[in-house]
Amino acid sequence: MRASEPVEALIFALWALFVCTVPANMWSFDKLVRLQYAAHRASWEPGGSCHDFFFRPPDARGSQGSRLTLQRCACTWLLRTPDWIWWDREALRSVFQARVLMLVSLVGVVGWIALVLRDVGALT
Repeated sequence: MRASEPVEALIFALWALFVCTVPANMWSFDKLVRLQYAAHRASWEPGGSCHDFFFRPPDARGSQGSRLTLQRCACTWLLRTPDWIWWDREALRSVFQARVLMLVSLVGVVGWIALVLRDVGALT
């Protein structure tokens, strides 16, 4: 067994962690957008009529504005909980899940990059 095999296994595991959490995070955010659209329309419309990766309501605005709104909502909801989420137990659970998945994803990608850079440094 080579000495680098455990490191290679760890690099693969961190990469796999990142790859697996990205679709789960997209699904979690999609759930939030659907909840906001269905149950909290009063906050959905002034918030820019956000749509998600998999869900586009029939009355969503044009594609470029919606992409910008999607990015703004995704970033904002990860850092700050909107008022409408506090009153919806399912939405609160989904935003918590999205935050945990994003954290796990970040740990995976940062760990992967650190180990790859360490191996590159060891080669020189």
